Amino acid sequence: METNVKRDFLNSTIGRVDGYGRDLEERSKGVTIDLRLKNGVPSFAEVYDTTTEGQNFYAVIGLIVKNNILLDYDGVFNLPTELRTMLKELAVNLDEI
Repeated sequence: METNVKRDFLNSTIGRVDGYGRDLEERSKGVTIDLRLKNGVPSFAEVYDTTTEGQNFYAVIGLIVKNNILLDYDGVFNLPTELRTMLKELAVNLDEI
């Protein structure tokens, strides 16, 4: 069974960065994360700017979780702090990444 947990982080910002983490353009305020769970296990997250609902900034982050441990992720250079928060609230261990 697939479920989702959606949360807005209105004080956070989102934007495009280069491989060194430098902003490529002005950041947009407000981040929405739609975390998808398959049989209670996080599988991927859609991350986008809240204001335009993803028209300006949008990313899909694949998550590999086994035995409540996040083993890997794909789609972004760094795992967003907001997504880390949501995963920790679901008791997912992030020590392996």
